[in-house]
Amino acid sequence: MHALLISEYGALNGGEFSFLAALPKLQDAGFEFTAALPREFDFAALLTKNNVRVKHFSFHMADKTRKPQQLIRVELAHLIRDLAPDIVHANSLAAGRILGPVTAKLNTIGLGYLRDIIKLSRKATDDVSQLDQIVAVSHATADFHVAAGMPAERIEVIHNGVDLQRFRPDWIDGTKRANSDRKVCLCIGQIGRRKGVDLTLRTLAAAFQHAPKSEVWIVGERHSQKQEAVEYEQELHRFAEENFEPGSVKWLGRRTDIPELMRRADVLIHAARQEPLGRVLLESAASGLPIVTTDIGGTPEILQGMHELMFPPAEFERAAPTIVELLSKDDRRVEVSKALRQIAEQNFSAERAGDDLARCYRHAVGLSAS
Repeated sequence: MHALLISEYGALNGGEFSFLAALPKLQDAGFEFTAALPREFDFAALLTKNNVRVKHFSFHMADKTRKPQQLIRVELAHLIRDLAPDIVHANSLAAGRILGPVTAKLNTIGLGYLRDIIKLSRKATDDVSQLDQIVAVSHATADFHVAAGMPAERIEVIHNGVDLQRFRPDWIDGTKRANSDRKVCLCIGQIGRRKGVDLTLRTLAAAFQHAPKSEVWIVGERHSQKQEAVEYEQELHRFAEENFEPGSVKWLGRRTDIPELMRRADVLIHAARQEPLGRVLLESAASGLPIVTTDIGGTPEILQGMHELMFPPAEFERAAPTIVELLSKDDRRVEVSKALRQIAEQNFSAERAGDDLARCYRHAVGLSAS
């Protein structure tokens, strides 16, 4: 069967990595893919490497401004008519909103993804609701959008999966990490208020008073060019300079060696204010890297009862003693590491996610033939 993947952006972020993790199982299930997306970015290169035919398709003009919604739909309809796929997969909420009215008009099966917990307009909700199948990455995400008016009968929850070979702890291979007298807290995510980097720094400033031989590595970049986002980042740097020992806050920017960083770190701190199903949390669990995080969105679906590792965003500074314990007590760190790896193996493998999505594809296509 022929599947067409629609992606607005070509950069590699959580949704793109999640699709790539599931792709081998989808191909094993008999789905041959064409992808329509900006060709000049990393996502297109990796899709090509994985035997996906890539056609250039852009939601944006040459000057980087977004095309009018109706123009994108007209161009997308032409593409779907030309390729005649059995199913069209929109890999983001924004792409799903574009796709819904198009596939409904063409009588083609459309599948969309809910990867965000954000309030939509009534019109946007109606557009997405025209898709035949909607996949939500967590029950929290599904519940949010059903409450806003999306049809529950079209939504299926499929948790993202992670490559358990790429993300794995050293101890699973029987090796030990080189000893260091400094402990490392890791923070990974876009530099912005939503990811709670300010909460992370405030909490670690308190924790490091009791764990002085510690440092934090901050991985990620600011994407927004809005003045408030620029000022937010500037304030983070000011706070770090005023509240930490020199050299104990390392700004690493965008990195491609996340598995290695996770194996070198001692604790992941993820103080997000909103998180549908944090991919970094899945990768951390698979890596056996202890997590201290917020209790929002789909995060409790990952940590499954490990309430002592989760805190409300408004009270995240209460996490400081938990962080100190994980940094200072090797036995506790190992206990949490093994529990998280077990959760990842049982519930969040790429193979399981791929099997579930392949079943969802077959169900959607089967409905069209009935």
